[in-house]
Order: sequence, then C-alpha cells, then structure tokens
Amino acid sequence: MGKQIQEIDKGKKELLDWFLAETDELADLVYDSSTNGKPTDTALAKKVRSRLEAYCAYMGKPLFPFAVDWYDKEMAEILFPEGENETSPLSSGEAFTQILAEFLEDIRKLFRAVLTNDPADPHFSAVTAERKAALYLQCQKRPVSYPLINFWR
Repeated sequence: MGKQIQEIDKGKKELLDWFLAETDELADLVYDSSTNGKPTDTALAKKVRSRLEAYCAYMGKPLFPFAVDWYDKEMAEILFPEGENETSPLSSGEAFTQILAEFLEDIRKLFRAVLTNDPADPHFSAVTAERKAALYLQCQKRPVSYPLINFWR
C-alpha cells in the first residue's frame, strides 16, 4: 500500500511538472505577442494566470513572489496588472481539480496534434501523449490500463 501511495505521489509530481511546463509555453506565447507590438491576448493571459494560481494554491506557495520569480517583472505585470491584491483564493482540492481539467485539455490538444502530424516528419510524440493520459488516469485513481477508447468517451 505504501508503495502505491509513493507511485501516486510520483505521478502527481510528474503531472505537475508537465502542467507547469505547458503553462510556461503558454506564457511564452503571451510574452512574445506583447513584445512584438501585438495586443496582448487577454484570454490567454487569463488562462496562464489561472493556471499559475491553481498551481500555487495546490503547492501551498504564495502566488507572489512565485509568479514574479518564475518570470521576470515585466511578464508578471502582463499577467497581474493589478498586482497581488486581485488573486483567486482556491483550496488545495479545488486547485487540483482545476489542474486536472486543464491537464486534460492539454492532453486533448496533444492527441489532436499527434493524429494530424506528418508521419514522414513528426513533430509531436504519441508516446508522450499516452504517458500524459496515463498520468491523468493515475491521478484520477483509474487503472492505467484503462482503454484509451474509454478515455475519450
């Protein structure tokens, strides 16, 4: 039983690492847009902000200075123009539920990219997509051998 809990904790850690990496990629899109003179995609900025709030709430970290340390001050001003006074307080359970929902969306996008990938010159990994799906199932306390066809239903 103890080993199973350790594996779940290890799985959650890996899921959170993937989640933060995806959040970083989305933040880069916001930053690139704003530094290239284009209007900031406010919907994407709000999504990144929401993801950071959920991550910090689940990890028990204060959003500030994490968001500022994670990126530079300029990026924090883009994501949090009103400063630290207007953050959404989430419980750990609410935060992890949100993380799982966002992670599922990330998995769906990755599977879509894998399925439309050029077989001769692939840019997306089906192995990574399956690993992420397995982590999601593990964190949902479903068997990892859960058939992928059922995963999508």
